[in-house]
Amino acid sequence: MAVLGFNLMGVRYRHEVCEAWIRQYAHIEEVLQNLALANFDPEFYKSYNQEVIDSYNQQMGRSLKPKAKRGLNSVTEMLRQARTRMGKIETI
Repeated sequence: MAVLGFNLMGVRYRHEVCEAWIRQYAHIEEVLQNLALANFDPEFYKSYNQEVIDSYNQQMGRSLKPKAKRGLNSVTEMLRQARTRMGKIETI
């Protein structure tokens, strides 16, 4: 199941990361495991990434765990890889 959009109210996510996931038709589980890449709330704000994953796991009978660490270097690398993949897709 691919992610088609985001509905974020009161949570700050990086537009570039969300857009890359949408353009790549990223699977919902890949997105959930890497939510930390999108989140850019200030350092001492509560993160809801784990609660979102826990809710998905409970509803879907899964046991996903976060993969990505929050940080600019991780985000930059993810976006670089996304651009590379998108370039390959567009040239087909």
